[in-house]
Amino acid sequence: MKPTRTREALFCRLVAEACAPAEAAVRAGYRLAPAKAADRLLAREDIRQAIAQAEEKAACRRAAAGYGRIAYGSIADAVRLCFADEVPGDLDGMDLYAVSEIKRSKNGVEIKFHDRLKALDRLSELAAPDADRAEPFYRALELSAQRLKERG
Repeated sequence: MKPTRTREALFCRLVAEACAPAEAAVRAGYRLAPAKAADRLLAREDIRQAIAQAEEKAACRRAAAGYGRIAYGSIADAVRLCFADEVPGDLDGMDLYAVSEIKRSKNGVEIKFHDRLKALDRLSELAAPDADRAEPFYRALELSAQRLKERG
């Protein structure tokens, strides 16, 4: 059974995206005693199932976004860094997501990038998951989400 009300569905999505339950209740529209409302909602099996499903979807979206950045992202900042005489002051503002390794030696700078073809393969697997191949991935995502919840 799915949550029937819009604010219940919003609560589930917010909790799945790592929002604290009481805060999720406030943001979902439970203004009176949001902590109690969150406890009441979390006690329901349909709400817990909806949160688990939303967590799976959110994890897949995050993974797809990361693979997309690797597969399609710009390497302009990495090239700029490679040819710079010294480390630029705006290093924090540079997009180096596709970079897997940077080495500086007496011969210059070597930059290695994540494999774009592998990222594209992962994206295609996420877009059309084969149940047998996707299960270990989902299990790993579930375990990661569980560990993150336990930490805080």
